Amino acid sequence: MKIKHLVLFSLILLISGCVIQENSILKWEKVKSYDVVIERDYLGVPHIIGKTDEDAAFGFAYAQAEDNWKLIHDSIPFYRGTSAAINGIEGATTDYLIHWLEIWETIESLYELELSDETKSYLDAFVDGLNFYAMKHPEVTNEDLFPITPQDIVAGYMVRHLLFYGFESYVSELFEESGRDQSAKVHLIKS
Repeated sequence: MKIKHLVLFSLILLISGCVIQENSILKWEKVKSYDVVIERDYLGVPHIIGKTDEDAAFGFAYAQAEDNWKLIHDSIPFYRGTSAAINGIEGATTDYLIHWLEIWETIESLYELELSDETKSYLDAFVDGLNFYAMKHPEVTNEDLFPITPQDIVAGYMVRHLLFYGFESYVSELFEESGRDQSAKVHLIKS
């Protein structure tokens, strides 16, 4: 019986390893297909030259990752509503807001319906650029957070849009009125 389970377990590991390797090879082939050059001027500003818009999106994401990796990397759990798992109790408030606002439910129900194929292809290329950077720099990447998906990017824009218009001030006001801990206010502003 134990040998049967061991053989089955070994077979599962072998198959899953092949799938992971095959997916990595397919992804690498896709990354190699991007025709993009990132040139930096004397100030270090990246200039992205892509043959297509998708190529430029890939290059833009990669250049953004070169310049802002910590911010991009550390924002992923925030946008996914899983910040508390990484940041402890401080992240719980933002996680609650992401779930309360139904960010992910909205994305899941409208992503395929509301976004054009063209927009989705730009998002795919953009996340390929970020994921390629992550793959090349494992020393500064929490692999549990990857791959980043196009939906992660949409969630990021949805949440940042609210913060841009001062949504966090209303949340802070609610906490002040309720007499609750102000750590939520601080965490929203730092993120």
